[in-house]
Amino acid sequence: MNASVREGRDGAVREGGRQVEEDQGPPDPLAELKARLEHLRVKSRLTRTTQLPIRAGLGRTTVSQALNGRTVPTAETVMALATALGTDAEPLLKLQKQAMRRASQAGAADGTKGRPPGADAPDAAGARFESHHPHVAEQPHGQLDAYLRTVEPTLDAQPYAGVVDDGLPALSAVYLRRQIRCLDEEAHPADADRPPAVSSATIVPADDILVGTRTCVVMAGPGAGKSSLLRTWLAEGIGRCLRGEGPALPVPVLVPAQALITRGKALHGGSLPDALTRAVAREYERELPGLFATPPRDGVPWLVLVDGLDEIPRAETRQSLLRHLAVHAHGPGADLYRFVVATRPLPRGELDRLGAHVPRFDLLPFQREELAKVAHSWFTALPEIVPDPAELTKRFITELAAREQLTELARTPLIAGLLCQLYAHRREMPRARGGIYDEYAALLILQQQRRAQDASGVPDVGEVALDIAGHLAARRLAPRDEQDADAPLTDLLRSWPGAWPEGMTPKETVLRSGMLTQRAGELEFLHQTFLEYCAARHATRTPQMRAESTTRLFEDRWARHRPWKPVPAVTVFGWGQRFWTPPGEKEASYTGFLLDRLLTEPGSASQVEKKLLRLTGRRDLLGCRFLAEQSRLGTGLPESVTRAAARSLTLLARITDDDRRRAELRANPDRMHPETDPGLAEVYLSKALRNQRVIAAEALGWLDGEYAADILAELAEVPCLATGIWRVQAAVRLAGADDPRGLPLLHRLATDVRVHDEARVDAAGFMVEHGDEHGVELLHDLARDGKLRPQDRALAVSVLAGIGHERSADTLGSLAQNADTPPDVRIRSAMLLAVIGDGRGPDLLARLAADAGLPIRTRLGSAGSLAHFEPARGVDTLVSLAHDRTLRSAWRLAAVQELAGHDPERAAAVVADLGDDPTVSRRHRRRAARLLP
Repeated sequence: MNASVREGRDGAVREGGRQVEEDQGPPDPLAELKARLEHLRVKSRLTRTTQLPIRAGLGRTTVSQALNGRTVPTAETVMALATALGTDAEPLLKLQKQAMRRASQAGAADGTKGRPPGADAPDAAGARFESHHPHVAEQPHGQLDAYLRTVEPTLDAQPYAGVVDDGLPALSAVYLRRQIRCLDEEAHPADADRPPAVSSATIVPADDILVGTRTCVVMAGPGAGKSSLLRTWLAEGIGRCLRGEGPALPVPVLVPAQALITRGKALHGGSLPDALTRAVAREYERELPGLFATPPRDGVPWLVLVDGLDEIPRAETRQSLLRHLAVHAHGPGADLYRFVVATRPLPRGELDRLGAHVPRFDLLPFQREELAKVAHSWFTALPEIVPDPAELTKRFITELAAREQLTELARTPLIAGLLCQLYAHRREMPRARGGIYDEYAALLILQQQRRAQDASGVPDVGEVALDIAGHLAARRLAPRDEQDADAPLTDLLRSWPGAWPEGMTPKETVLRSGMLTQRAGELEFLHQTFLEYCAARHATRTPQMRAESTTRLFEDRWARHRPWKPVPAVTVFGWGQRFWTPPGEKEASYTGFLLDRLLTEPGSASQVEKKLLRLTGRRDLLGCRFLAEQSRLGTGLPESVTRAAARSLTLLARITDDDRRRAELRANPDRMHPETDPGLAEVYLSKALRNQRVIAAEALGWLDGEYAADILAELAEVPCLATGIWRVQAAVRLAGADDPRGLPLLHRLATDVRVHDEARVDAAGFMVEHGDEHGVELLHDLARDGKLRPQDRALAVSVLAGIGHERSADTLGSLAQNADTPPDVRIRSAMLLAVIGDGRGPDLLARLAADAGLPIRTRLGSAGSLAHFEPARGVDTLVSLAHDRTLRSAWRLAAVQELAGHDPERAAAVVADLGDDPTVSRRHRRRAARLLP
């Protein structure tokens, strides 16, 4: 600190022995604020880049800017720094106000209001926020009321545009209450030899999420209604606050995930309150600084609804945002925020950054019987073009029932809404999914033409706008470089090679396409499927581009299966043969739009049909399954292709007498009948056939459901034809299709001791899901069966706990206390006890964490779980483990990393202690500093 600047006992600053008058202010309040903060930091022995940011809960950049004195920090930043440095915040806040006032006066003349002359110019939004921070002292209740009144007019808006001339009906008029199912990833680990996991948890109303107090994740595929669900919760929460009804529930705020995080993986503004303030200001054009830094009411948290986590393109940025949210969800400020994060399914393990024990829910599609209610609500809300909603609903459902593909598609809320709008206009059903979007785009163009005729000076830019949207979509789906992947769509607009319409800005032009909207100040596609449709339209706009797309989709995907270079997803059989590898799961939707476009163009339709028929070869399960999935997705495949695929899948799935005899002989040449030892035949087939018959039968079900059901029933019934877990999968598919054979088969599998334990638990769980009460008793019997593996017993108990079974707690306690139970199962059992509110859970977790006889990994996992349920106790346990000199340095650092997610201040103190610990090497001390954000 400057020698001429000294701090008095009263906190005032003295220059050359003369006290500076706070009311008049020093000549340079920003420099004085910088000097005082730096002096306090040095006195506290906190590093600029690690310890101080962690203790203050701020980003490194925010702290660095405050200490460098180039820009005026916000009042929230000063408050956080004062708390971290252990000093009175009032003198610092006075200096901040004086510096802000001085900067505003200096900037009035040169347009740099909100920052001192000579400082680097911040972005426009940043300048607005900085200039308003002197008014942070505004009454909180006044700001809350301003927020509620600002959001109120937008509450009933649909999350996407429509083709209704007078605008879409209110969201509340067409919204149908949704259902969810809790996902349990630990119960279904990823395994190439087992079927895709389907949760066996009980289905409950989605609104039940709001009853709890925990942060959670809502997952669903494209168009499944995640945004509509969050908007509905926002509308109901805001309305309840305005009317003063009900108990003091959390006050909701809806923000796009992209609006919270920067490309540099830091929160906008350096802190979550600032990031929320910026996001709300850009969405509603109303600045409310400081509102989100304190509870909206005494004892009432903010309910932060984070929409579209998957729309952040880079995984590293998504994970950074999740880590920031985790700090606020589980750390010292856990009483201020509760988060609900909505996203498409993400790569395995990515959501663990929010907390391994944060519940995740699957948002379920409409039931088929609900489609009539959905259609009637839409037609009733469009009285000008639908005079008789009841009659049109009957016609709509009748035509929909005749097209199985469209019926399945209509269970997705976005597609259901588009279909109802199109049917209300044209009174006919589109042929395929691509046709839905084609007709939607055509109606949008007609709207643009009518508006151009009705309003002088408004150009007709519908076609051009769609072309530009296609260009943006292609750049987003297939970025040319890393910069493209992160660039906002507004920046990508500059790469459009064509001419722009006169009298309109690029942003105005592309918004006329109806495929994009402005959100949080940035352009974005209304939905991922709109982006995929526009990209497919762009890739097929000329004959040459259609030919290139056809080559990339078909010719470039054939490969010969070699031992040294195997084709992915192909078994050990078929060496030397050529196989076609289908596009990945993320590309399936775009590929469907591409095929729809190629098959409707006269110049490419016949050629594409021939190439599709080539994929239906008898031994090419990958190609046939791809075609079946495309059919289920709603792609308009030619009838010749679907027939050929069904024939090939039938050959792959059907069970012949020769197959049975060969399986018997190969499994056990000395025994001709597998009934004498079915386990041997099962083991053989699990390795040799890899259960391809079940896969083929499932795919056949998407093309020919009746015949596929017979095959699935036999596969589930006969032990020698598939392994236990796949037999359960076959029975589950039957039960899901309301086949009367499904539930009895599941019951037999759950009671068959020859079936693998985990498969038996799955079978009983699926019985519960499908409403069979016998499943509850079976689960209870399996949980008490000492012959089962502990992890399978724990799985059975977890399903019972999920449905509130009264006897589940005692079984969980027994598993957690038993020293013979595997450590990971003991943690899981204790954690489930805590989840269902049993007081033994946290005690058992604390006991496991303190048990020096257990593996350190188990102890760390127990401490981390304990911190989620009893933060103070869990943090103390993690600190104890980090200080334990009997542990290896790597495990002590792991404890610090876990601690940082719960209490950054304590973690910073532990890192400082490790810096002076001679038992920790210099390399590990450096790693400890880097572990913290």
